[in-house]
Amino acid sequence: MSTFEGHVYLDHHYPPVLWNIVRGGFDSVGLLPDGEKDFAISVSLASMLQNSSASRLEAELSLEQVRLATTPNSVSRLRGVFVFDDIESISRIWDSNKWGGHFIDEYLADVGVWAKKSTRVDAAWIDDIINNQGKLLPGWEAAAVKYWSGRPKSKDAPIWEVLVEGRFCIWSMHSKEAALKEISAIWPNSLGLLTHSMNCFGLGSLDGQCFAGITGNEAGISIDHYLRMIDSKEAEFIEQLARLPAESPKFFAGKPDLEKMCLPDLTGYSGRICAKDDTNLTALLNLLSQLKNETGS
Repeated sequence: MSTFEGHVYLDHHYPPVLWNIVRGGFDSVGLLPDGEKDFAISVSLASMLQNSSASRLEAELSLEQVRLATTPNSVSRLRGVFVFDDIESISRIWDSNKWGGHFIDEYLADVGVWAKKSTRVDAAWIDDIINNQGKLLPGWEAAAVKYWSGRPKSKDAPIWEVLVEGRFCIWSMHSKEAALKEISAIWPNSLGLLTHSMNCFGLGSLDGQCFAGITGNEAGISIDHYLRMIDSKEAEFIEQLARLPAESPKFFAGKPDLEKMCLPDLTGYSGRICAKDDTNLTALLNLLSQLKNETGS
């Protein structure tokens, strides 16, 4: 596992992300135990499925097929976290002023990265793959192969980003303070549970983290969110939490307020995204099945 300082764009107005920011950090879905990762998808993919057009999803699926065919050991865009490890690359995003979406200054957070697996690519190639409407461009396949190869599009202006499967510790205090302010207003009765979640992160547990995932029923396919609470049911883990203030005081967030242990209401950030027989979602589910079985996932 490699460690490095990175920079991540985190949506400071999306409560499931805000919860993880205040928690202190988050893990990519590839670190979930077998049996849990079948359901989970990355936050970026969840956002794309809920907010983007079908053509953008089709483009991402096509890009993923190229990865599987050419560099299958690289980290998937569907499961990894996008991290910038080069400040000059971030400055080129600012200069271009065309990325849009959540790539705005206030969302940029400094993070400590523990990468179980990583792939460094030049995001400048995406301009030759997907247009502003989310559709594939003519000749996109050749650009996609070069993107996954890790070669720069140009020597003078690469935009290096690292796709990471691993753990991320939020270092930016402005991000934590802004997130806590919003969470306190949205879910005041969950602040005790949030403190517990922070302590879980301090112990290296995935408990208390908000994950997104795909669920299906007769009506169709939906994006849902859930708060993981598996380790907290174990007596040994509870004992570790009790020892945390004495053994690792810098990772202790305080004693949870037992009167504010309500689960945050995540239903407003879930919803049906398409009919069950949608061809794009069928392709997506097939790809997620392949990802589950990939080495290192």
